[in-house]
Amino acid sequence: MIKNCKVGDIVLTIGPERQAAGARIVVEAKQRADYDVKAALGEIEIGRKNRDAKVGVFVLSKRTAPKNLSSLTRYGDDIMVVWDVEDTTTDVYLRAGSVWLGR
Repeated sequence: MIKNCKVGDIVLTIGPERQAAGARIVVEAKQRADYDVKAALGEIEIGRKNRDAKVGVFVLSKRTAPKNLSSLTRYGDDIMVVWDVEDTTTDVYLRAGSVWLGR
């Protein structure tokens, strides 16, 4: 939607069997230490606009996420998840984020 903008790594569309059928979800994932909550929410807002999505999921690597950030947090229409690629027990946060969004 925004010319030459690539923000929004993945776009999911909710299937017809769900209450929010057709709704679009944008996912942005980062492993960079310079992302705090404010920066992540700002980027996912751009991602939602760019990908014409109603909600966003911002996935931060546990390696670089702010230490005081909860593993799963909702900010209005956005979900922030802290995930560790090397620890499958953190996959539950990705799944819980998708449940909040009606998948």
